[in-house]
Amino acid sequence: MKTDFDGAWKRALLKFLPHAFRLLFPDAFERIDWSRGFVFLDKELERAARDTQFPKLRVDKLVRIYLKDGGRLWILIHIEVQSQRDPKFALRMYVYNCRIFDLYGRPVSSFAVLADDSATWRPERYERESLGTHIAMQFPIVKLKDFERRIGELERSNNPFALVVLAHLRTRESNRDNERRFYFKRELIRLAYRSGYTKADIWELLMVIDWLMVLPDNVEKRLEPELEALEMEKEVEFIPYWGRRALKEGLKEGLKQGLQQGVQKGLRLGRQEGALKTARENVIDALRAHFGSVPAPIKKSVKSIEGLAALKLTLKHAVTSSSLDEFKRALGK
Repeated sequence: MKTDFDGAWKRALLKFLPHAFRLLFPDAFERIDWSRGFVFLDKELERAARDTQFPKLRVDKLVRIYLKDGGRLWILIHIEVQSQRDPKFALRMYVYNCRIFDLYGRPVSSFAVLADDSATWRPERYERESLGTHIAMQFPIVKLKDFERRIGELERSNNPFALVVLAHLRTRESNRDNERRFYFKRELIRLAYRSGYTKADIWELLMVIDWLMVLPDNVEKRLEPELEALEMEKEVEFIPYWGRRALKEGLKEGLKQGLQQGVQKGLRLGRQEGALKTARENVIDALRAHFGSVPAPIKKSVKSIEGLAALKLTLKHAVTSSSLDEFKRALGK
């Protein structure tokens, strides 16, 4: 299995956007009014990229936000995570900024997270001049490699996004060294459980860590006893690795090909791992990821379901229901 940097970063930004800005772009974080909420506009970003020389999006997010001093007006922020050097990166940032502004007629702030291994590549400006016409765009960047000097700070931080950055750095550091990655992953999981985060945040961090720190199954299984002990310590029901993997693959496939196909992918993995038992666990895992915790009566009802077809439908309801009450109503039918 290959490390999925794109999937991990998309998931991390989706779930921890304010925390990401607090860590990576603190000046912008202070100016944004997070209490008024924010809206991801991924479809609109795809539209902006269409018919450009950069039609294929990588880890890009377009978000509608409000500023503390902006009154009732909203603006847009465009975030891009770049994991390798690209001589046209600054041009791409400029093109997207212009296209987004053209579509909305609103101010657009662009931010770049440079996740590559180079210490010197730091594109933060696009500029060109022709016959007296001068165009320039400056945008904030953060270089993840700079955090290598701040490992202790990341480990002590109460910001969950610090663990995302730490997982990224440790993944790069342990490339092709499974034993070292096993050690790093074990320490990251311990930090996640012992940092006082909510159960939902812990679950999301485990998903991101799994996406980044891929290990062979025989090595991964060595983490199970320690993970089980940590989850017992925090009074969280134990979720085996294969259960997290099935849900992760289902979510990843859902992002790429639509929710229904993602559900089917998760079910295929479930059948490979143990047919009915695994399918039931997948439903409970999906509920936990979606709602944070699952009441005992619901777990009991799910575990009593017979038949893969029924469990397939139940998993779909677990992913699409907007509340546990809605899921219970679907379960009753």
